Amino acid sequence: MTAKKVDLTPKLAAEYLSNLFHRQRKLSRNTVALYERVMQDGGWADYNPDSPIMRDRSTLAMFNGRQRCTAVVNSGITIKVLVDDDLDAEAYFDYVDIGLGRAAHQFIIGSHASVRASAARVILWHEQAFDIPLSRLASRWQLHEIRAKADDLNDEYEQWLPFIDGLYQSIHLSQSVMVAALVIAARRGHTDEAMDFVTRVAEPAGLDPLDPAYILVRRMNSTIHFKRRRQPQQDWLLFVRALNAAINDEALPGSLHSSASIWPDVGDTEAMFRRRIGRLANAKSNATKIERRIRAQVEAEMNERSGGSMAASSANRP
Repeated sequence: MTAKKVDLTPKLAAEYLSNLFHRQRKLSRNTVALYERVMQDGGWADYNPDSPIMRDRSTLAMFNGRQRCTAVVNSGITIKVLVDDDLDAEAYFDYVDIGLGRAAHQFIIGSHASVRASAARVILWHEQAFDIPLSRLASRWQLHEIRAKADDLNDEYEQWLPFIDGLYQSIHLSQSVMVAALVIAARRGHTDEAMDFVTRVAEPAGLDPLDPAYILVRRMNSTIHFKRRRQPQQDWLLFVRALNAAINDEALPGSLHSSASIWPDVGDTEAMFRRRIGRLANAKSNATKIERRIRAQVEAEMNERSGGSMAASSANRP
């Protein structure tokens, strides 16, 4: 590392802040406030003297140090820091502060950053591992994959995010799961049906009691469901099953839950979903039968060996 120690004045800090790398963590107001207090108390040299401010060698864009520079500008205090201007920002960026638990939403610009990041993860699940419970895949995708997917989805997010707060207030399901399901529905040509469903869920007053949107709202506000903590694939099951009933103009089934460890795809008819459950049940049944048969064979072989050993032992007695 080719870092050099410099006096970071408010003027120099402002200069650095005017040329930021295009990928940035969101500014943490709490961290900036902490840095300001430490600087004002004269304790910066003991607090964080060796963490360098990092800038790209070709553009001099800063990709690490934004919060310190902001604190210097706000406090008007000059501090001594290390600055390294000879780094490849693209290569280093994902490894900066690696121990601080960076999250994808910290790099996403726009409203509902956490929802955007989590919805990107849900869509990656749908595209790559839909047969595995989403709750088991929290660390499957790396930060840069989630961020890239969220960037790709930006225009599609803008279509549905304006409705997400109203949906959440109405049915209390995961916002990221609902956004992801709506994006997928639109991709599959169901934009109008999905938009109509969203509007009805957000404003259910006066709906037909048999309307899937009305039934979903009523059930999610019942004592058994209201704000209950669930796994993400359970929220997917609840929301998508109702959405599919609206898309396919079908009646919603008596229970939105399924005892099977399987969930519907967006656009599935109820018959398609039930066939999928049936296939899974048959597969599990066959696996259980095979397991029982193997266990019986093993036990029989063990009993046969045990019996043979006892007979040989009896024969050898005087």
